[in-house]
Amino acid sequence: MERVEPIIMQSCCICGNVIRDSGTKIIREAPQYVVCKSCVRPLKTLMDPEAASERFENAMGNLKERAMETLEPEVKALLKQRFQTAREIIAQREAEHLNRLDYAKKILEEYRNNRFLMTTGFEFQGYRILQYHKVVCAEVVLGTGFFSEYLAGWSDTMGEKSGAFSNKMREAREEVMADLVKECGILGGNGIIGIAFNYAMFANNMIGVVASGTAVTVEKA
Repeated sequence: MERVEPIIMQSCCICGNVIRDSGTKIIREAPQYVVCKSCVRPLKTLMDPEAASERFENAMGNLKERAMETLEPEVKALLKQRFQTAREIIAQREAEHLNRLDYAKKILEEYRNNRFLMTTGFEFQGYRILQYHKVVCAEVVLGTGFFSEYLAGWSDTMGEKSGAFSNKMREAREEVMADLVKECGILGGNGIIGIAFNYAMFANNMIGVVASGTAVTVEKA
């Protein structure tokens, strides 16, 4: 008779579900334990320092829901360590984000005082570019109310309406530029090169003002 190999049955050390064969030995510090596929995904996320903070939060919540009340002490300690490391990474990222926001406020103040470096070209005379960050974009949409206010009766008061329209567009450009500078500051830059404006018409008499450029860090040459 043909010999039938016995099926090895093991239990996940986290949720307790029965798994076939050898399972997945993901806990390097305790190789005697195995983890099922449902638990291994969030556990791997907690072992990835580059994972997004939201993924960390979801992974911790997932494992908390799946974890048995009677975890082995070693497994419980390892999960606690993984959770603590993930929380420290999240806290560090939040602190860095707050620092970037503070820096962005400082950069925005420099822009309002006409001390911020920006150009439609790709260099600043007397400065050298230390780092190219990435393309930054900002947009402002002017709605129907604006057009109904400024375009009604256009033929009767052409000059007055044209001036009002220009002023409104200028305000939109200033607003979109302020947002662009703020985005640059969040990235840690202190200048923007290659600035370009675009305008788009949408349905219901709406117009969009879009500005883009490349955030850079510069210093005097």
